[in-house]
Amino acid sequence: MGKADRKTRRKQDDAGGDPTADAPPQVVARDVSGDVGRLDGDEWAERAWPARAGHRGQGFRVVVQRSVLNAVHYHGQANRQVEVCGVLVGNVYRDPAGAYALVEASIQGDFAGSANAQVTFTAQTWEHIQGVMEREHPDQRIIGWYHTHPGFGIFLSDMDLFIHGHFFNLPWQTALVYDPVSEEEGAFLWRDGRTERGEFAVDEDEERAIPTIPASAEVTAAALADFSRRMQRIERRLRTNAIVMPLLLLVALAWPFVLYTVMSERRAQWSPIRGANAVEAPKTAATTQAVPAASQPVVAEAVTPLVPATPPSTAPVVAVDVPTPPPAVTQPTVAATTQGTPPELIRPGPNGEKRGPKILENPPETPAQPHL
Repeated sequence: MGKADRKTRRKQDDAGGDPTADAPPQVVARDVSGDVGRLDGDEWAERAWPARAGHRGQGFRVVVQRSVLNAVHYHGQANRQVEVCGVLVGNVYRDPAGAYALVEASIQGDFAGSANAQVTFTAQTWEHIQGVMEREHPDQRIIGWYHTHPGFGIFLSDMDLFIHGHFFNLPWQTALVYDPVSEEEGAFLWRDGRTERGEFAVDEDEERAIPTIPASAEVTAAALADFSRRMQRIERRLRTNAIVMPLLLLVALAWPFVLYTVMSERRAQWSPIRGANAVEAPKTAATTQAVPAASQPVVAEAVTPLVPATPPSTAPVVAVDVPTPPPAVTQPTVAATTQGTPPELIRPGPNGEKRGPKILENPPETPAQPHL
């Protein structure tokens, strides 16, 4: 089963009908008296072959301008679910190599029917085409037609052959098929009374446009809904960040103060313990110094009163511990002679009064007093 049979079977199955019911007659032959191979070039206006179309070759050729192909591609990409159609507008010219058809414009087949995924030209469609031809292309003619096969490939189905044989059966009229899914295209010409796929040249009058796929209303609504959801999520994140970021900044700024406060409290708690240890240490040192070692001499400095103010039994001997003093022979003995005065250093005045200390030279040796 060929592509045409598969397409016809697919369309009829989608319609839910009998594959043989209401099928248009297949157009495979026609009157060959006006075949393209027998065209007389003398009846056409003379015009040089377009230089941008490449190599000419011999015999009848079809030339389609790039701007027309871009318009056909755009029309096909606008609706990839069903077939769309239109007509090709131009004229037939001749040059030394023969006749050729030049396609210079296209008209979209508005109001065309697309029942069961097949395109058909309605009466309203032909009225629209004839109105555009009279207004915009009065000196040109319909060179052929185009239609799309979205996902079907490049071929002519039975319905396509029916349309081509009844409405575009002149020998220089062609059928252009475009698949907007695979972006393939092909032309079908009349050869010996049959439609055969042939080559066509392209006149590069402008750059090739990249086919675009316009979104339908449903796709646009879904895209807008998705965009709205994304924007709402972004707004929620921004609000959350607006609340969280200041809090994090506040924590970052307050943390050093909190840490300093905690460390200060701990330092205050440990300070009394360190102070007690510091007080006990000198006491221990003093106690240790109070017990002289066996090798450390103890020197007692005795203060002998010259005139005792009290009985000898009540005059205590004061002993002062001096660690590591100089030799006893070099230490003078100071005696207080003032009666009734506590022992202190006095000296004699000019009239005999005692105002200051009296330093005795070569004092007698004083017996060592016991250490209290």
